[in-house]
Amino acid sequence: MNRRTPVLGLLLCALAAGIAACGGQGAATPSPSPTPPNFPCPVPVVVYTATLVQPPNGAVGVSTTVGSIIATTTPSQTPSLGGNNVTLLVNTNVVLEGGVFTPISSPSSSPSYSAAIPTLAAHTTYQVSATVPPPSPGPCPLTATWNIGSFTTQ
Repeated sequence: MNRRTPVLGLLLCALAAGIAACGGQGAATPSPSPTPPNFPCPVPVVVYTATLVQPPNGAVGVSTTVGSIIATTTPSQTPSLGGNNVTLLVNTNVVLEGGVFTPISSPSSSPSYSAAIPTLAAHTTYQVSATVPPPSPGPCPLTATWNIGSFTTQ
């Protein structure tokens, strides 16, 4: 038996499946096809905004062992910041993942949230954001991010 025959058969089968999945008219009954694993989903499509209160947004000289941050959102903000992990970025690269934002009491009408953060590097500006867990699985689940603020360590 020729060894090339099974390989050629597999290649032809894969090619036929690819053509059918890309809109070929081979199937009489359309059925949903799974998204290919390398299907490019868009980057975050929804951006929410919160305000960094502790340390204050734009603060300079923040201790490297500050330990936690506090952020507020507007009362009318549809999603809650609670339950999302804090992410600290330097030059748009994720450098540290912090804890989960949890609701805390606030003297104002704005909802407030606190999250633990690890020890930070000295003389570094951090952009604070939050990662939003994706909703139900799908080919491109709605992705979102929170922009919160920035501060610089001492």
